[in-house]
Amino acid sequence: MAGAAAVAAIAIAPAGAAPASAPAFLAGAAKVEITPKGAALPAGNTVRDPLFVRAIFLKSGRDCAILASVDKALVATATVDAARARLKQCPGDNIVISATHTHSGADLPAGWMDPAASKLLEDAIVQAAEEAAGKARKARMGFVTTSLDLNINRDAFDGRHWFQGNNPDGVSDKTMTVTYFVGEDDMPIALMMNYGMHPINYHLSGIVSADFPGEASRYVERRYDGAVALFTQAASGDQNPRLSLPLGKLMGPRLHVDQKDAVRAPTFWDLAAEDVRVRPGQKASPAPAEADWDDKRRKAVAEVGEIVTAMGAIMGETAIDAMRDPAVPLVADPGLWAGSATVTCPGRDRIDTLRREGMDPGYKDGAAVNIKVGLLRIGDVALVGVDSEIYTEIVQEMKKRSPLTQTAVIGLAGGLANSGYIYSDNAAHHLTFQVIGSRLQPGCAEDRIVDAAVGLVSQSGRR
Repeated sequence: MAGAAAVAAIAIAPAGAAPASAPAFLAGAAKVEITPKGAALPAGNTVRDPLFVRAIFLKSGRDCAILASVDKALVATATVDAARARLKQCPGDNIVISATHTHSGADLPAGWMDPAASKLLEDAIVQAAEEAAGKARKARMGFVTTSLDLNINRDAFDGRHWFQGNNPDGVSDKTMTVTYFVGEDDMPIALMMNYGMHPINYHLSGIVSADFPGEASRYVERRYDGAVALFTQAASGDQNPRLSLPLGKLMGPRLHVDQKDAVRAPTFWDLAAEDVRVRPGQKASPAPAEADWDDKRRKAVAEVGEIVTAMGAIMGETAIDAMRDPAVPLVADPGLWAGSATVTCPGRDRIDTLRREGMDPGYKDGAAVNIKVGLLRIGDVALVGVDSEIYTEIVQEMKKRSPLTQTAVIGLAGGLANSGYIYSDNAAHHLTFQVIGSRLQPGCAEDRIVDAAVGLVSQSGRR
């Protein structure tokens, strides 16, 4: 397969030192509800909890930045670009827009690209950012790293086949970072939780929910009235919730598999993998309307709700506990810097597009893959954005090589690359759906992305 990788730095927006007369560091936050209602709600869907766009506005001297998270599976690049163009107070690279990646955000098939829906989402992002700017007040910034054991590697191998399932021996990063902004009253104005785990608890359920990211955000927001708590994905490409038996009972019937409660019974993942091998290309059955739920489904919905609430509470309380660490310095004026780079790698297209996993589909050379890597530096904190779902080992290598020890990676930031999943070099032989569906040819993306990120962090240090 031919092709050469390339990295090109673009659109660097230096912050520079603020003049002595500049205002203090400011932070503001806001959220705008985007829960679909009426005709916008897909037929048969039921709303469990609200969806939001949450935004943080930061200002240091003449420079500003915006962090926004969206309770959707994805945010199209066109939507990100349009929102950035309207938010003229900050340069585009200084505006980081990402998806929480909830798999129950009422996204129709390819509906996240629907022009009308995209415009509504664009408007909500702009509104949240502008409201956050209007609430900006004097603040200090903190950054803390803590541990949270909720995720698990999902590239599983049973000795014969690769499939999606719990892999306790696989690479999994239990790190959660919390970037937070505190007012003069020592109360949080806003915070951003960053953790790698797929929000799939209500996938294929017909239930609209922000999943555990929404639960965690609302948990913190109830504790601190007026604060806004964002959730962003870290390295989630190969990470699922560790406690996934409840979701298997809810999702299974639509995929024609029946997970039993017996202690030695196969899990949903085992059953689904076998079913995919036996009946490749089978489609999910329609989700039943709430009026048609039987007792078995109502019980499954309740069990999933309990585990999602628990995940959110644990995540939220872990963030709160971490913020209260007195050893963490609160920086009065951290300064801002932003930049971006584009990584280009050779692409591939599948020949066999029917089978989901467990086999080599064969490939032919395809269009080049372009991946955007961005950096928003806030003081000595490096927030690296990548516009795709990235594997854990890539992020671990990036953190290892970063000139700043306080480095976090935000996945699905800045739109959506034409790559599919970005698997690590060590996972290139995994015949999971993430790897075989990726458009990336092996041996390029990991090194190029890490090099680009480290280069941006190094460049930010020369401001």
